[in-house]
Amino acid sequence: MQAKYISSLILVSISAIAPVFSGIALTSSALATPIKVSQVFRQNAVLQSGETVEVRLDSQETLYISTGERKSADLRVDQDVVSANGIVLIPEGAIISGEFIPVSGGAKFVARTLNSRGGTVRMSAESALINDVKDPRETGFGSILGDAAIGAAAGTLLGGIFGDRSISTEKILGGAAASVIVGNVTAPQVVVIDPAKPLSIVTRRNLTFRTQDSF
Repeated sequence: MQAKYISSLILVSISAIAPVFSGIALTSSALATPIKVSQVFRQNAVLQSGETVEVRLDSQETLYISTGERKSADLRVDQDVVSANGIVLIPEGAIISGEFIPVSGGAKFVARTLNSRGGTVRMSAESALINDVKDPRETGFGSILGDAAIGAAAGTLLGGIFGDRSISTEKILGGAAASVIVGNVTAPQVVVIDPAKPLSIVTRRNLTFRTQDSF
């Protein structure tokens, strides 16, 4: 009775995959060795070259990349990458490691490896150009105004000590507005990678995944 139940289970399993493996001839001898049946249930799924993967910087801190600088980084997959037949090839949360490299006008991310489901494989993918901008840490009016306010407080204190009322808060804060203009001209160019903003990378080679059903 037990042998009949096992044979029925194997036959149902084979019947279920017959459309997929129609080119495989299954003989009675195959049915006599159920331990090898799991080797039949294999298929390959391919993430084609040219496919887009949505990612974000895997960090809570904004990344600033100076002109000509190379910087290693990990990107986190922002949403599942699914094949045409519904197989999740790359799950949300998988990590793509690589580096930002300098190119004319800014930088781009070049992927090196994919870490997913406990395994790591090589991956070839890259982003489009990410344009550089004036360093926002040096051009923001708020930061300059804050520095000027600290200076103004110090100036008021010194003016009180030395009796020089010409060192006034108004003069120092008035100079802050001019500093913004100067900062916008002299601030260096940087590429800003904000972890809150998504980034797209495009695969440059096929990436093949092998799946195996278990019974």
